[in-house]
Amino acid sequence: MPDQLQRTCPEEFNRRHLEHAFTDRQFGPAPKAWEPRRLRVLVIEDDLDTAESMSRLVKLWGHDVQQATAAKTGLDLARTFRPDFILLDIAMPGMDGCFVARQLHEERQLLGCCIVAVTGYGDPEHRHQCYEAGIDDFLVKPVDLARLQSLLTLQREKVHLSKNHSANRH
Repeated sequence: MPDQLQRTCPEEFNRRHLEHAFTDRQFGPAPKAWEPRRLRVLVIEDDLDTAESMSRLVKLWGHDVQQATAAKTGLDLARTFRPDFILLDIAMPGMDGCFVARQLHEERQLLGCCIVAVTGYGDPEHRHQCYEAGIDDFLVKPVDLARLQSLLTLQREKVHLSKNHSANRH
């Protein structure tokens, strides 16, 4: 009898493994309990090197990224790209980041978008101006990458939860 049990276990394992493989191939893998989609991230930064390095890093973390090196271009891109998260330089020529943030808050399709200031100025007055403009958080250059990654993770969870909450209400 023990010999028969030893043969049955591997056979049963193989049968279940083949059933899962067939199901995955036919219907795709079963969804995980929590698997949020990638965020759409917009980087608005007038310094091209900084914009490109932040964009590359955020892409490496698995998100969809667009970048703009001028405030006006960033506003236009935000309307079409509809980001979940914006990294916004504050000291830009022409239009400062606080003005851009106010304009972004007027866009209905950007409701729930997290705007994070990225600036070289970390004094309380600049922080206050940013928060008054509706900016959600504040990163001082050079950016603390662990903090940026945690902000992205939090926004990813918020987006996931709000999408599920909306779907459950309909």
